[in-house]
Amino acid sequence: MGAKQHIGACVPDALWLAENSPTPPLLKILKDYLPKIHDGNESFYNWSRIRPLLNKTITSFTEDRNRLAHRGEKIAGTLDDYLRLTENLMYAFDVFEGHDWAKDHVSKEFADKLGWEQTSGHRLGSFTWLRCTNPMKDSSREASVVAGMDEQTFAPDLQDQKLAGLQ
Repeated sequence: MGAKQHIGACVPDALWLAENSPTPPLLKILKDYLPKIHDGNESFYNWSRIRPLLNKTITSFTEDRNRLAHRGEKIAGTLDDYLRLTENLMYAFDVFEGHDWAKDHVSKEFADKLGWEQTSGHRLGSFTWLRCTNPMKDSSREASVVAGMDEQTFAPDLQDQKLAGLQ
């Protein structure tokens, strides 16, 4: 979920260890390690308020993953909940790394629990998806990755896509 990359961005000397060692459970990283590396980070101040949501959703996700992978059973939770949490965590990692613009892209519930003010008054949509396209429409394996938003696209994004020859 990007936790290892986030650790590497915040503690560069720990990147090799994070990438090459068996990873502790994600909940343990979020509960025990993030508070250590973000001690004094104002954006991280209310992290304990989000932990019950993280505990519930990540535990459900882990149980569903094991149910599906090991027993072939249907999952109990919804994919939307897991994707929403993943998206929120990825943007939260950006905020903790000093990118305040990412506060505008977490869910309102997540921002409220963390005490983050969202300045734009809107988000990109429910989720920000990546889709692969092949603008040449040929059989080559090369594809371009463009950001696809399900509700709205900002003008700079369209301009960037046009400049890249993707629109």
